[in-house]
Amino acid sequence: MDCDDAVVRHSPYDARGRGDGDALRKISRLDDHFWLVVAHTKALGHGELTVALFFTDHGKYLDDHGMIERWPSRVSDSLAYEPIIVGGAGLPGRGL
Repeated sequence: MDCDDAVVRHSPYDARGRGDGDALRKISRLDDHFWLVVAHTKALGHGELTVALFFTDHGKYLDDHGMIERWPSRVSDSLAYEPIIVGGAGLPGRGL
């Protein structure tokens, strides 16, 4: 997604009324700050020279799998596989 496209707002926890009460606020704030960095990078003329890597953390279970905390005796896909977003210079059709 180019930064000129509409910013997608996330509501994974709010929609079901579960989990951390301010998760949507935190995710929205992170989105806003990410796009500020992208806009600043483009304003400096480095948009075509930059690769952005965006990593995530599994955070809390937020009642996934019937659990609200992480337990060392159980490993699920949500703990083992975390998303990464890569975009920018040198990647076909993917600019900042």
